[in-house]
Amino acid sequence: MKKKVRNLTMSQKIHLNNYEKELLNIISEYQPKVHSVKQQNKNICINFLPMGLDIETSTIYERDGKGKVVEHFSFMYIWQLSVYDHTFIGRTYDDLKIMIDCVLKHLCHKHYKTIIFIQNQSYEFSFLARFLEQYYELSIFSRKKRHPMKFTINDNIIFLDSYLLTGFNLSKIADVYTDIHKLVGELDYSKIRLPITQMSTQELEYCINDVQILSKYAEYYEKNYLTIGFMPMTSTMIASRVVSKKVKELHVSKEVYQLMQSCYPSSKQEYEYIISFFTGAYTHGMLYNLFQTHENCLKFDVDSEYPYAFMLPEYPIGKFRKVSLQSNSKETINNVLENFACLIDCTFYNIKTKTGVTIFSKNKIISYGNAIWDNGRLYSADFIRVRITQIDIQTADLHYSWDKLVYNDISFAKKGYLPKYFRLSIAELYDAKNKLKEPAKHDENIQIEYMERKKELNGQYGSCVCKLQFTELLYQSGWIEKEKDIDFSKIKISKNKLPQWGVFCTSVSRSIILSAVAKLKRGNEKIIKNYLYSDTDSIAAK
Repeated sequence: MKKKVRNLTMSQKIHLNNYEKELLNIISEYQPKVHSVKQQNKNICINFLPMGLDIETSTIYERDGKGKVVEHFSFMYIWQLSVYDHTFIGRTYDDLKIMIDCVLKHLCHKHYKTIIFIQNQSYEFSFLARFLEQYYELSIFSRKKRHPMKFTINDNIIFLDSYLLTGFNLSKIADVYTDIHKLVGELDYSKIRLPITQMSTQELEYCINDVQILSKYAEYYEKNYLTIGFMPMTSTMIASRVVSKKVKELHVSKEVYQLMQSCYPSSKQEYEYIISFFTGAYTHGMLYNLFQTHENCLKFDVDSEYPYAFMLPEYPIGKFRKVSLQSNSKETINNVLENFACLIDCTFYNIKTKTGVTIFSKNKIISYGNAIWDNGRLYSADFIRVRITQIDIQTADLHYSWDKLVYNDISFAKKGYLPKYFRLSIAELYDAKNKLKEPAKHDENIQIEYMERKKELNGQYGSCVCKLQFTELLYQSGWIEKEKDIDFSKIKISKNKLPQWGVFCTSVSRSIILSAVAKLKRGNEKIIKNYLYSDTDSIAAK
């Protein structure tokens, strides 16, 4: 079924003034839907209309005599707020304040809250922060400076980021969730526009189109999440909910509670130690083939590599314990490394690549001596100290040689398959995604379902490695960072996955890719010159 695309045109549904009157008309016509949702273990009431906010900005550059930019500043020249297929437009912050005050007055009366969606709100927030702080009580939830995941004003209007919820740019959101196509190339961003600059019909349609996409996504969000009392902020939260439902379905809440109590880190020190062993996917090009043109190349992909890696019996399923390196024999230590899941702090001496493939990333090496680097990956060194798993040692052995390996610290845990509730969640998501893949090409409704299952499947890894925050970020005329205490006894209660699973997932995945690379070796050659590059779950070769 070919997707029908709605073309937006300038109409009576564009409001340049009389904001309050027009908003009241919309409220009277559509009647906001009230939802009770849980937020931070509290029930709150959402008075919902599908709304999106977008701004457009201009940048002025100051250049020196040679044309080099020495300073620049940016400013907003138009804003758009959509409600259903209506769009309110203003040119100044004063206009925007009038509009926000109308929303607060008519949608947030009594104890109600409402939601407005923004795409990539870290950008929009940089233009809105001072304005919002001046007139409203501004509260922010953020994991990184200048990247708010959610912010609220007067504890009533909640701004959510559609990018964090979908992982898609606005064009992709339009294609998947709406009957609108994002307009491309209609707005010349190099042109300097002021709030008093006359906007052409074509330029206005571009602005309206962008914010209407957000309203359409908001309708999807309300139907699929708010109606069941769930208000996610990110795609990771959506993915986590899949596992939580499976725990309830299998009636294993008690077993999960016991697992988390036993194996989840009990302190900041223990948590940060485990996370320090995390290294991402292997993405790198072969040194010996750089700056060359290669034709008739082959590319191999591992289908759903992270979900596949989660199904293997290589994961810590018990609590980590320390190996006494002084009182145990070499044979005992080797037995531990062979039969348990291990976190190893170790030092390689006189280490050098033997296949031309370079693995260890410079920013994950604790210390090194006289090292030679291949674009941030270790080519050779007198020594390196790293934190890795026992799987990483086996992988390194495929591509490096060294004179001596010294263990500084080893933590080990029982090794095996991840719990059934987690593996079953992944298997069902993978099965659903595969069944929907072909039909999604012909039916827009199935396409949405396919993308959601795919997002939930890929999000299982993200929900394992989503880091706890030991600092609180506030905004008071600028970003302020404060230390905060985390009660791990409470953290454990809400968890159903362990951070060490994410550490081992990437370790297993790197092993899969780099083992395949090693098999590209031809005859007695040492350097694998037919290998081109790897990108997380793929290999290119000639």
